[in-house]
Amino acid sequence: MSAKTANASPASQVSSGVAEVAGVRWRNGGTGKCLNIPSGSTANLAPVTQFSCGTWPDHYWLLVGGNLPAPWLRMVNQNSQKCLAVPDGSTERGIQLIQFECGDWEDHYWRVEYHAKGIQLINRKSGYCLAIRGNDISDHAAAIQWPCGDHPDHFWNVF
Repeated sequence: MSAKTANASPASQVSSGVAEVAGVRWRNGGTGKCLNIPSGSTANLAPVTQFSCGTWPDHYWLLVGGNLPAPWLRMVNQNSQKCLAVPDGSTERGIQLIQFECGDWEDHYWRVEYHAKGIQLINRKSGYCLAIRGNDISDHAAAIQWPCGDHPDHFWNVF
């Protein structure tokens, strides 16, 4: 099953439990800030951070299918058309995430899990969650991978 890439509602859900969303902003449950690419960079290896939510194109993300079956999807930045990725496919906890040209590497795939506190985004290769380093509320705080837990910065909401 591939994800819809246009006209999907921000939180539609299919029977597999996978969200099919396009053009949404991901707001962190702990910090209230949005996932972004600093200065709207379109470069490979650009760091992924959080920033006060706005309508800049780099704040919007698509969940799209790839060559792996559901529930694994790519998170593609709408501005750069690059994937949310882990540098060198690392399984190191706390490593800052980057954007990179989309490929079939395992670290380019994410699973969406719904919880009462929000959505957790889990990386296929590491099994870690998308989080914000130290639940830091400042603009430009690093988006990282971290072992999934009940910390507020491990949860996200779409809008």
